[in-house]
Amino acid sequence: MIDHDARIANVVKNAIVTECQAAGIDARSEAGWWFGGHGQLQMIVTDNGPLVAPAWVVGLTLRSLLLVKGANPTAGTRPVLGTLPSEADFRAAVKQLVTEVDQARREDLEGKPAVPGKIDPSQVRVIPKDRMA
Repeated sequence: MIDHDARIANVVKNAIVTECQAAGIDARSEAGWWFGGHGQLQMIVTDNGPLVAPAWVVGLTLRSLLLVKGANPTAGTRPVLGTLPSEADFRAAVKQLVTEVDQARREDLEGKPAVPGKIDPSQVRVIPKDRMA
């Protein structure tokens, strides 16, 4: 019997190493990853509304570029639709995921809001304690 978990874990791991190297990221010290879902029904939000479909989910975290103690990593997830998607589908999902998460952490380094609604530090005004009501 084929161990699909081990096979997909190797595909995802190798794809992450390849894409991280292409982006100049040290996959061993800067990246963490996981996968799950195992082809079970998942609720996926699309532009056309919610969708219930069998899917796997790949997750990635990248260490923050901010040299601050306790800086949170940047993370993202990507669904891979299907009960048992092809290896090419997993590689494509990892490629998109590495690109998106790396872009988000670079925007975080530059102080740009990566997510709508996130506070932009350049727009924050500090009111001295003696001027507070």
